[in-house]
Order: sequence, then structure tokens, then C-alpha cells
Amino acid sequence: MLKRAIWMGMLPLAMLLSACGVSLSGEPEIVSEREILPAPTLAPTSTQEAALETTGADTQVTPQPADDTGGGSVDLAAADYDLGFELYLANCAQCHGAQDGAQGPSLSNMRDSAATRIEGIAPADYVHQSIVDPGAYVVEGYQNIMPATFGEQFSEHEINSLVKFVLEFDPASMMGGAAASSPEDASSPEDASSAGQATPAPAAVSTGEVLTVRGKLVQGTTNGEDIPPNLAVQLYVLDEQGNLAGTFDTMSAEDDSYTFENIPRAQGYMYLIQTRYQDVPQGTQIHPIQGDERELVQDMMLYERTTDTSDIAISWAQMLINFAPIEEFGLEVWLRVELVNNSDRIVTHEETAGAHDWFVSAALELPVGAFGIQPMQGEDSQRYVVEVVDGIPVVQDTWPLRPGQMHTITVDYYLP
Repeated sequence: MLKRAIWMGMLPLAMLLSACGVSLSGEPEIVSEREILPAPTLAPTSTQEAALETTGADTQVTPQPADDTGGGSVDLAAADYDLGFELYLANCAQCHGAQDGAQGPSLSNMRDSAATRIEGIAPADYVHQSIVDPGAYVVEGYQNIMPATFGEQFSEHEINSLVKFVLEFDPASMMGGAAASSPEDASSPEDASSAGQATPAPAAVSTGEVLTVRGKLVQGTTNGEDIPPNLAVQLYVLDEQGNLAGTFDTMSAEDDSYTFENIPRAQGYMYLIQTRYQDVPQGTQIHPIQGDERELVQDMMLYERTTDTSDIAISWAQMLINFAPIEEFGLEVWLRVELVNNSDRIVTHEETAGAHDWFVSAALELPVGAFGIQPMQGEDSQRYVVEVVDGIPVVQDTWPLRPGQMHTITVDYYLP
């Protein structure tokens, strides 16, 4: 009988930091270790593992009243997101990873479809039912192979915590620093010579209501150089669903000010403002608006770049090891590291990487022989680059690590 064991270690803060790189050569301190007994063997199917969410279109489900909050009868207020994250890694990640697989839908898919999967059932109630009674509804394209014992194996608090994690999971928040960056795939305006002119955008910008966005570029580095004039500044308009609704561009003036006129406005719209300073993309965000504003004022703090890593610290790190797939693949390792920039400069490597050719902000060295390396990131994101340097697998983070900002790097990989 195969047993699954989860080993959890808090890596010491004295982990090696070399040129913004994190080395895993140190010995971690074991803080918790436990075994998870497997569920009873199910009838043979074409796959061996199950999914958190499984389905069959002909199964009848009795709808229950929906809850406007999305929680339904599940007590999400008392649930523990971090506990849910741990339970997910230990019991669900093998079948529900970053992408849809043969065994089950992806974590993002489960989160996004929970509200519409069964009419009349609140998202939290649906996810809860999928955990304790997975055969009640089987998602099209998957088999009813998920163990039906989680309801007995876990307490109600643990199940609710897992529900909370599934519904609130956000790759951007797990990656860290997402709010400070502009949309990676937003096209840059080709001609920045005309202030406030829009590039082609979806019809969503045709709201009929407009506003003015203005602000100043502010030097955030102590004793930093004067910010040069005529920097290209971009404005990204996002609708209430987070979809790109338009891009605008202008140039900064002699006094470091910038102005965007005739910008579409609507309730829930938010705006990202970006420029490049010292070859690093830097920006600021205006949170969702009420929709009746005529002018928004938002200054943008800019920082000089340095390759001095002395002020970069590891604030927290965790490693979880799953022994379940050892006979088929090897050890599965989930590594989560939080890096904090305590300086007043953006810290990077000299090297650039990725589709945007951005400076590498951090390099995470994995053990020699690691394979199946999957950094946790949003769909179609090009934030991370994985390469082998002198026989050592390295995960490179290309998002700028701003002063006072924390980056969370989460990586799933296997060891033979």
C-alpha cells in the first residue's frame, strides 16, 4: 500500500543570497512531518489519481438557494486560507495543477467555473460538495475517480479552509508584486509623440464618459539623480473584469509632470501607469473608481537601479515534499520563498531574460537533477525563465523587485 507523506521545512533566513540568487544547498530545519494514509482503492479506471472536481453530465443534482456572497452555507469567514493551501499541496496538487490535466481541471479553472457550474448553487457550496461528494457532479471530459473519503478524513474546518483556498487562489498574489507591474502582454504604443492619444482598443472604452489623469514622476531614491524630461509614459485602462480596455501614451514634461486627457471612465475601471526609468519598467496603480470622477491625480515614484544585493532578505520560506509519486516520477517538491527589498533602489542582476528582455531580479537555484520545473504564475505569463547554468537548474524572476516590495516565488518540481 502506497503512503503519501508531506515533509514541511522552514528554510533558515540565512540561506545563501548570491547576486540576488537563492541557493538550496543549506540544510533546512524540519518543523513538521506527517503521513497521510491513502483512500480505499476504487474500481480500476484509465487513470490512477482523482480530481478535486469531477463530473458526468447525466448526473442529477438538486439545486440549492444561491448566496449573494458566494459563500452559501460554508463558513468562509472562519476558514484558514494557509491551511487550505497546505491541504491543497498535500492532497490535490498532483491532479489539479497550473494547467488542466488528464486527471482533473486546473486550480484556476475550478475557481473561475465554481459560480456557474451548477445553477442555483453558491460557489462555496459547489466546491464543498465536490470535495465531500465528488460523484454528485462530474465535469464533462473527466471521470468519476476522485476518492469520496475526504468528508471523513478531514474536519469541517479543514474542508472549509480548502474551499476558501480554491475560491480565493490568485496566481498574482502568490507570485507577489503583481500590483506594481503593468499588464505584461499589453501592447506598447508605437508613437509617443502626441500626448494623450489612444492606440486601438476594444469597444469597451466607448463609455461616452471621460476624465483626465495627471501626476508627476517623483525620485524615490535618496540622493538620486534628477529624472530626465520627455520620458514616454503609458496608461492602461482595465474594465471591472480586469480586461484591457484601452492604452494611451504621452510624454513627461520639463517639470516631470504628465497628463492624459479624454480617458474613458466607468464604475469599477482602474488604471495602470507605466514608464521605463534606468531601463526598468516602473509604474503605479489607480484602484477601481466610482465612475463619476472628472480628474484623477496619481504621482509615480521612480527608483534607480542597483546590482548590490546586500539589502535583499528572505522573509519566509517553506518546502513541502510529497513522496506519493516516488515510484513513478520521484519526489515532488513545492518550494515557496518570499524576498523583500529593504533598500531604496530596484535590485537586479546584470543579465536580462524572458520575452521582454527585462533584468533578472532574482535567481532561484534548484538541486542538480531537478526536472518538471513549473513556477506558479498566471496563464500565458512570461515572468519566469527556467534554464540550466553549469548543470544547475535556475528559476529566473524578471519582475522588478521594488523598494519595500515582497516577491513570492512558488515552484513545483521533481527530484529523481
